[in-house]
Amino acid sequence: MDEKNEAKVCFETIKSTLDGMKWNYDVKEDFLIATSANGDNMAIPLFIGIDADKPAIYIHSPMPYKVSADNVDKIARAVCEANFSMLIGSFDLDTRNNRIVFKATLPFMESLISEATCKYMILLACYMADRFNLKFLELDKGDITLEQFIEYVQKN
Repeated sequence: MDEKNEAKVCFETIKSTLDGMKWNYDVKEDFLIATSANGDNMAIPLFIGIDADKPAIYIHSPMPYKVSADNVDKIARAVCEANFSMLIGSFDLDTRNNRIVFKATLPFMESLISEATCKYMILLACYMADRFNLKFLELDKGDITLEQFIEYVQKN
């Protein structure tokens, strides 16, 4: 099967997985789905897509707020600390727009992905966003210190 057909099959698997989870979603364009989940503290936006050229499935979950420009360096350090604690996925801080995004990518070269794998990636993104979104926000607002953030990461 060529990469374009693999991408189509994988995208159908993602949609089938979301349907099986009774999840509402919108297909935004070829190989891109937008959806969201309700976290403990705030909404968790999710963008699930296929890059047919790589080929890989990816999931992005942008935090639903911007980091203040004055705190970018501190938040960047917090992002590094959070990433060090993870095995799969990572947070990125885009300093052009001061947004934090959780990202996970899974290549599928000459293979297909299962619904179990799709579900795992979706739930992983939800878990990581929910685990850290409030802590990044509290750090940005000055409600906790960087040291308290690091302590939270190391305990959890």
